Amino acid sequence: MGSELKTHYSKLLDVHLDPIRVNVGGRPVLVVMPDVSRIEGLSVELLATYNRARAEHADACLLTSVEPSHHPLLALEPSDLRIVHADGVSGAWLRLLWRMAAVERRAVDGWSRASRAFRVEWSRELRRQGGDERLPLELRGWLRARARRSLAKAAVPPGATTRFPRRLLRDRVHASLPSGMLAEASATARALGIDPAVPTVTVDVRRRPDTCASVSSWLANRGYCVVRVGEAPDPVPVRATIDLASSRQRTPLLDLFVLSTSRFLVCDSLEAQHVAYLTNTPSLLLNAHDPFSGYPVRDDGLFTLSTPVDLDTGQTLTPDALLHEARLKDVRDCGFRDNTAAEVLAAVQEMHDGVTAGWSTSPGQIRFRDRVAAAGEAMAARVAAAAEWGPDAGFIGDGRLARWQAEGSAS
Repeated sequence: MGSELKTHYSKLLDVHLDPIRVNVGGRPVLVVMPDVSRIEGLSVELLATYNRARAEHADACLLTSVEPSHHPLLALEPSDLRIVHADGVSGAWLRLLWRMAAVERRAVDGWSRASRAFRVEWSRELRRQGGDERLPLELRGWLRARARRSLAKAAVPPGATTRFPRRLLRDRVHASLPSGMLAEASATARALGIDPAVPTVTVDVRRRPDTCASVSSWLANRGYCVVRVGEAPDPVPVRATIDLASSRQRTPLLDLFVLSTSRFLVCDSLEAQHVAYLTNTPSLLLNAHDPFSGYPVRDDGLFTLSTPVDLDTGQTLTPDALLHEARLKDVRDCGFRDNTAAEVLAAVQEMHDGVTAGWSTSPGQIRFRDRVAAAGEAMAARVAAAAEWGPDAGFIGDGRLARWQAEGSAS
């Protein structure tokens, strides 16, 4: 299903997304310990926490010992939310409460896993005994029925999967870097040729960056400054691109500054898309391998799907093939072909039109959105991808599949 789904979202967040609620100085505070090991989890966790706190008229407290210079996302200061700093005696008290709550949650989770493992093994033993022809036929049938019942009880209940919190990411949180960090990043950007008076487009494409060469030229011809970030190993052969990916002056702070000041982002990773939600940057995600994980939450988001190919027949499939349960459960018979340079350019042109003239949704895009939401709801109890990345209480997102692809999908 692609690297995005091999590491499930629930594993990314573990117990981090569920905050504890305490009172500090007579005010409610949501306390979380952000998982700084994965930036995609961190950006989603921060945004979800801030929106939860706003909805509950509470403050937020982030328990972390990581310096903001290493993770500048932690330095972003929401404009309409008070952040409580865990310092001194009160900080030690909050950390103790968090650890106690985390131990309790892990104990409950560990017991559930152990119970399910026992039921699986018990089911195997009952099935083995049920195959013993020396036993009476009626007893063997009873053993097999008990084996099926034990295996059914071992299944992970639908509600046990951590669902991607789409509704908590829908509302924007306006946050800015502290003045000192902002000045530092701005000065570095200027020194590298990034003019604040020129509209910027950030490109973070790590697979097949060559498909973005015509995109960079097209954007440059329309007055954009194209800035490339990320870990892509191959250079883009376009002189108009400022390549921070290979610059020794590149830092996490500079990447965040460029993204937050860009007109929009072009990327091929969920990590970059999720950070763009926190910085309120319109985004285009390329080459998603399923219709759920990358579906844009915001109305200023687009995504494209890699073209699925049936490996047995070589037949090219439509995006709707990825809405079928059999394809999502077993993708060994399905390959993926990346978008062509012309398809990427068409999607970028749609992004440009959206940020400059306003967003519109075609009938094909609406139909595809409805099909994704319906399929996700229907398969949530049986398919991990739909359970974790699918609709959140019926909401899949306000964004859309790129028009060139949506209009070509089945109706």
